[in-house]
Amino acid sequence: MIGWWIVIDPRTPGRRDAADDKMSPLLASWEAASGGIKWLAQLVREGRAQLLQSNGYPTRYTAKAGNVLPMIAGGPPKPPGPVIIGEDYLMPGDYIDKVTLYQERKGGHWRAACSTRTRSPAVS
Repeated sequence: MIGWWIVIDPRTPGRRDAADDKMSPLLASWEAASGGIKWLAQLVREGRAQLLQSNGYPTRYTAKAGNVLPMIAGGPPKPPGPVIIGEDYLMPGDYIDKVTLYQERKGGHWRAACSTRTRSPAVS
C-alpha cells in the first residue's frame, strides 16, 4: 500500500515504544492514501503540532489533544491526492479504510481530552 497507517495515541512516542501493549490505549487508527497526513502538516504550519520524525518509518507528530480530537471526531480527514495505480490495484486519492474510533475511550476521555490542558497524543 502506498499511503499511511495513522494512529492517535495519548502516550508520548517514548512511552509507546517502551510499552508491551502498543494498541490498547489508542484513541483512533486508520489507513489513508498518500495525502493522508496533509492535515497534520497543516497543523504544523499553524503551530498547533510538531513534526518529531520524518526520516523513514515511522513519521511522528505530536499535538495537543484539543487540536487533534475535534478534527477526527466525525471520522478521519479526507486525504487530497492523486489516484494511485499499482500492478494489481487502484487506490482512489481520497482512500480511507480500516477506521477505528475507539468508542469506549471516546466518551468521557475524549470530552476531557478536548480541553487545552491535556496530554499531547503522539501520532505515528
